Amino acid sequence: MNSTLRLHYQRQLIYAGLDDFNPNSVFPNYLGGESGGNRLAWRREVVNFLDIGVGCGLLAILNWNNLFSPLVLKDVKFALSGNRVSEAGLVDEDIIWNSLYFFGTESLIHDLDRFGLLKWGSLLDTENLKFLDFIQEKYKIELGV
Repeated sequence: MNSTLRLHYQRQLIYAGLDDFNPNSVFPNYLGGESGGNRLAWRREVVNFLDIGVGCGLLAILNWNNLFSPLVLKDVKFALSGNRVSEAGLVDEDIIWNSLYFFGTESLIHDLDRFGLLKWGSLLDTENLKFLDFIQEKYKIELGV
């Protein structure tokens, strides 16, 4: 993973510890974000980030049970890629991207606090290799640190 994308991961994880967010707000400046010229590549990176984050315990999903299904969401990639059939009929992809919310787990919040990153000002920080290395080791994700 290149350092630019790692910095976006770091900042999004910090944000996740401070507030909830929907997929459209992930990596707002990477590849132009939601409105950028390379929207498909941006969406692919967002889906990977969310899928990995949920899968390894960094992120949790808010409101899935109330919005789309009584079942626990197990496949974030499936939910965010293309139309999905729900009990109420066909749910448009844009509806899911706008109404599905994620937030940082207690474990992530604790880790952010431990590294002094659980504050809004940390969103402006440069890449914190110690934090990213710790996240990579603890959560078994590859950040290329």
